[in-house]
Amino acid sequence: MDSFVLLSSLLAQREHSTAFDAVHVYALDILNLGLIYKGFHDAVKEGDGDRVIRYWKVLMVLFKETGKRNYSKEAFLLILQLHSLSERAATEVKWSRFVNRRGQIGCNIPCDLAMEHLNRRLKGIIRNMGANVVPSALARAAKSIGSVDCVCDLFEQSVMAQQTSSKHTIAQDSKDFQLVLQILNEKKIFKEEIGRHHSRFRYSCTLLEQSRKETLCTWLQKLLQEHIGFVPEDDDNDDDDDDVDVHFNDTE
Repeated sequence: MDSFVLLSSLLAQREHSTAFDAVHVYALDILNLGLIYKGFHDAVKEGDGDRVIRYWKVLMVLFKETGKRNYSKEAFLLILQLHSLSERAATEVKWSRFVNRRGQIGCNIPCDLAMEHLNRRLKGIIRNMGANVVPSALARAAKSIGSVDCVCDLFEQSVMAQQTSSKHTIAQDSKDFQLVLQILNEKKIFKEEIGRHHSRFRYSCTLLEQSRKETLCTWLQKLLQEHIGFVPEDDDNDDDDDDVDVHFNDTE
């Protein structure tokens, strides 16, 4: 598995050669993005705030490389909060991102998804109001939605009613999956063949490989300057990246 996801050696090889296998590179990119996606959602389910933040750092780079400026900026602001807020506030930002309504391990969901569930419950209450939909009734329903949701959950548990799953229905795709897997194995997508390409795409490197440290640092410095007036000091010695002197603009 490491040979497919460790990109530093692959990048070093390609930097000295213009020949590449576009199909192999595309397969590596899909595998990397898929693992990142699965890992991120697994970290959310486990309520692992540290791991979620690590994935957000990777997602920030991916959003930037794909031109998703708003998403990359939001990821940057999230990371910035963890380093600029007080220790207590930063801890809340990192760990107050999940809701576990079942009280079981691996059953956490994002807070915004929990709010969507409450909104769905509220819409059901409003539909049942019929002609009694007035501002005062809507306000009461909105203020009591948390308690109403808890009561409904307790009632369903007490009568052993089958609870409606909050997950989307997924169609069975095992046969299709096996067919696609067979075709990919026949094409030997994970075996590099120099000069191979595909008419629908032409990849010379993966998204993470095409990100350059100099460009990324310049972009981060621009955002830091924009939000907190942070200016890195020029350092002629690039061998030690940990010892970087910084100062803040005097805005007074």
